[in-house]
Amino acid sequence: MNRRTLTFSPVFDAESIALFVRGHYRMLGRNPRRAWENLSPANRPPIEEFEQFWSQYGQLKATVVNVAAEGGGWLVDVRVKHREGDVVEENYRVGVELANGAPLIVSSTKI
Repeated sequence: MNRRTLTFSPVFDAESIALFVRGHYRMLGRNPRRAWENLSPANRPPIEEFEQFWSQYGQLKATVVNVAAEGGGWLVDVRVKHREGDVVEENYRVGVELANGAPLIVSSTKI
């Protein structure tokens, strides 16, 4: 009997990248250490600083406004709501690229 091994590669399209970014922001308030792993190594601040900064916000809500293919990756515009006393809403443009078959955040700029 001839056996074949099938391998599946995940497909990353605008919808899956939007889910990745939205999930990243939701994770920031609950588990910043895990969210830190979504950042490319070149984009990672020291973990202690990252955890201290994001733990002040608690729950975050992210709404993806736009996803655009850019070069070999994506630019994702996201609206983030958090509560630090009053409800605060901020907009970010997040760069996402694939590394070893997984999406990573390579940039994040407040817009």
